[in-house]
Amino acid sequence: MKKMNRENNTLKQIAEFLMASKSVLLFTHINMDGDTLGSSVALCIALRKLGKQAHILIEDDIAAFLRFLDKDYCTYDNHVIENPDICLCIDCGDVDRFKERKDKFFEGKQKGCIDHHVTTEPFADFNFIDPTASATGEIIYELLKELPVEIDKDIASAIFAAITTDTGNFQYSNTTKKTHLIAAELWDYGVDYNEISVELYQNNRLEKLLLQTKALQELNVFAGGRLLFVA
Repeated sequence: MKKMNRENNTLKQIAEFLMASKSVLLFTHINMDGDTLGSSVALCIALRKLGKQAHILIEDDIAAFLRFLDKDYCTYDNHVIENPDICLCIDCGDVDRFKERKDKFFEGKQKGCIDHHVTTEPFADFNFIDPTASATGEIIYELLKELPVEIDKDIASAIFAAITTDTGNFQYSNTTKKTHLIAAELWDYGVDYNEISVELYQNNRLEKLLLQTKALQELNVFAGGRLLFVA
């Protein structure tokens, strides 16, 4: 069995691996959030622009508020690419979070992992794991700058969605100066911050409203409002 690489590669090296490939299958983690999906979509668009066969293999349904990101990039079909040159997991540091896609991941001629979680233990042939990044979207943005591809509005919008969701709309403590600088650069590619924010945070879909209503109906208040729980 081939020994897995426990050291970080450089983004330049990963860009070279991607350029040398013809087919790339991207893997998100289950219970997809905006970072794993947005980062994967951004990279998938870029790879297709470079003439690569690229798809995102997913396991579960895309949450309603994230569906605007997927424009025929995601698939449930394990056979969409047979024997991919590269299988690359995005924002996922545990192969068990692939569920039924685990065997497919290891079909890749090369396996890679790009992530920002401090708990990630390298399990692939090449890795870039940076716990200082606020989101994997930050890392993907830096990777794209190593590729001979023009970043367009769709790519930049997916990166912005990845970053804003993993930073709680830039409110969490993982938000850094670099996070804001990248967001500012994305503006130059035509990203409509308001449009994305409405999709992510302000579209109160029926199922969400019903859940909120149920929670309020079952809310219990104690200690003068200092303790609340839903039974």
